[in-house]
This record gives sequence, structure tokens and C-alpha cells, in this order.
Amino acid sequence: MARPRKEGMDYFPHDVDASNDKKIEALRSLYGNDGYVFYFIMLEEIYKEKEFQLDVSDAETREEMFQILASKIQISAEKFKKMLDTAFRWEAFNKKWYEEEGIITSNGIKKRAAVVVSKRAQMREKYHKEKQKVSDAETGEESTQSKSKSKSKVKEYKRSIVEKVVPHLNKKIGTHYKTTTKKTTKKISARIDEGFKLEDFIAVVDKKVAEWKGTEYEKYLRPETLFGTKFESYLNQKIENTNDKNFKRKEILK
Repeated sequence: MARPRKEGMDYFPHDVDASNDKKIEALRSLYGNDGYVFYFIMLEEIYKEKEFQLDVSDAETREEMFQILASKIQISAEKFKKMLDTAFRWEAFNKKWYEEEGIITSNGIKKRAAVVVSKRAQMREKYHKEKQKVSDAETGEESTQSKSKSKSKVKEYKRSIVEKVVPHLNKKIGTHYKTTTKKTTKKISARIDEGFKLEDFIAVVDKKVAEWKGTEYEKYLRPETLFGTKFESYLNQKIENTNDKNFKRKEILK
């Protein structure tokens, strides 16, 4: 299976004097350390995305997205919206892009991300050139029949994962999602194409059930949320065993 193409960034620059930035000072002045946490959690979410922007253009899911982000900061959705308005006012994010395109990002974020993307493209080009040299040295072509068998095996493999993952989710939360629903199979298939395996799907289901079951976010325990574009983030999430509701905030502020 081909190596999944890297999307987003694993880390981003955090200046040692970031707290003295005017926009961050404004957020801290109005909302205390919640304002500081808000800004950097937003940066984390933005830099993880393929286009380095949070897409909230869908009116049906925008409120859900805001609630999830507010939960990460451990504030109310109403307070999150006030912070976002403040961030736009102080140009931490581009208000025009948000109003016209439904995305949250900034010119600075795009500029810094472009440097990383450029370096990746150079490395990818070098890799493909080396790979092509090896390929050109090989002889023979795969027959049409062989290609057909290969595609059939891939389809069967994907189907086997769907038929294990969906029942596992149903068993965990007492639902009746079907393994034949086009939207569900498409989400899972897309993640398989990115290189994820059965154990990854099981891990995501188990982690999010442990985190969301019995809470107001239990309604998001559904295929379109669990197996969507944030799948890798969910997979790499660490579940902390602590009863301190302020644990995550303290960890961020260390």
C-alpha cells in the first residue's frame, strides 16, 4: 500500500514572547488564561488541516464544531463565540475570509505553512525521481486480469473492515448503523486509502466512546464524525485517566 501523503503539520512555531503579542494580550486581558488557551488550541486545529484553515462553512455542522472546540478549552459555546469575535477584531484571524468563505485562518498562518508545503514538495519530487529510476529498470507490465484481481482484493479488504468496524461501534453504544450505508462506507474507504488499518478504526471508536459516552457529545458518536477528516487526530489522542476537570487546561499552560 502506498505511503499516505502527509497533510497538515505536526507542530508549528511558538515564539517565547508570544504572550506579548497585541492580539494575545487582548484575549488575555478580556478572558484571562482562557484567552491564551483559546488562541493556541485554535492554531493547533488550523495547522492540522490540509489547507491550514478550519472549514466552518457548513451551517449544519458549524455549531457542533464550535461546541467541540469550546469543550477542548473547557468553556461554554457562548464564551467561545465571544472569543472568536475578539480574535477577528484584533486580526488574529481573517474576518473577511470567515464571513465570505466560512473559513478560520489568517495571512500569517498561510504564509508560515507555505514554507513547509514547499519543502515537502521538493522532498516528494526527489523521492519520485528515485522511484522512477527503479521502476524504469524493471521489465514487464501487469496484465489486465491481474489488475482486475488486485482491485477486487482491495474492494474485499475494505468491505471486511466495514463489516467489523460498524458492528463494533453499534455494540459499544447500542446503535444500529448499517454496513451498507454509502456515506459510512465512503468515509471508511477514504481512511483506508490513507493507510489506516482495522486496529486504527477500533482504537478510534474505543477512545471516543470512552471520552464522549454519557456526555453531551455522545450524539457525535456516529460514523460521519468518527471516520471523517479528523480521524488521525482522534487516533493519536491520548486519554488521560484523571478526575481533575482542569487537567487539560493545566497541561496546555505548562
